[in-house]
Amino acid sequence: MTTTRSRRRRAFRLAAAVTAGTLAVGAALVAGSSAYADTLFTDDFSDGNSTGWSTNGGSWSVVTDGSLAYRQSGTSSDARSLTGATGWTDYGVQARVKPTAFGAANRHVGVIARAQSSSSYYALVVTASGGVQLVKRAGGDPVALASAAAGVTTGSWATLKLEAVGSSLRGYVDGTLLVQATDGAYGTGRAGLATSYASATFDDVEVATASGAPPTGTPTATPTSSLPPTEPPLDPGAPPIG
Repeated sequence: MTTTRSRRRRAFRLAAAVTAGTLAVGAALVAGSSAYADTLFTDDFSDGNSTGWSTNGGSWSVVTDGSLAYRQSGTSSDARSLTGATGWTDYGVQARVKPTAFGAANRHVGVIARAQSSSSYYALVVTASGGVQLVKRAGGDPVALASAAAGVTTGSWATLKLEAVGSSLRGYVDGTLLVQATDGAYGTGRAGLATSYASATFDDVEVATASGAPPTGTPTATPTSSLPPTEPPLDPGAPPIG
């Protein structure tokens, strides 16, 4: 009997290990499917030019700022530089951004998503005070949909990422989700860079699909089913296992 019970216990442990391993592999596959995205566009300006970008306002050029980068040097007007396709739908646009000067306290620099034109778009921007705003522009002045403190300082690099998925807009600074909002006015559009009466340097621009992706940085609870099953208790009257 002791031998029989030992075999049963070993068989249960093996089954539990196989189940846990299968669930772990399944979880890895699910995580992988949401982590991978199709890259739509990248530009680190290492080729020394800004081919593929269309500008409106400002003074844009490729300069050396540690490495080759894209700079808008004027502070006396709004300025945008757009790229990509008008049919882009659910995607995230990310860039390293270094604000260099602000013409006034309420001015900003940042990244653009779903641009209909140079004056209609969503943008994630940092302000002269170091804050971050998720803004919508519809032909007039930008309207803040959400704002938060960010601590971005003039002359320092920060990585900004704006995700637009369906009507959900999410803004990240250095990988941390800081602002989010819902707005369904623009469903598609180009990506880009923006300055408002401010100068800035941009580098390492990347646009990637975000269809079906969960918000980056949102913790995911471990499902109960992913835990290995507990071993059934021994019969109280059973002899010890030898």
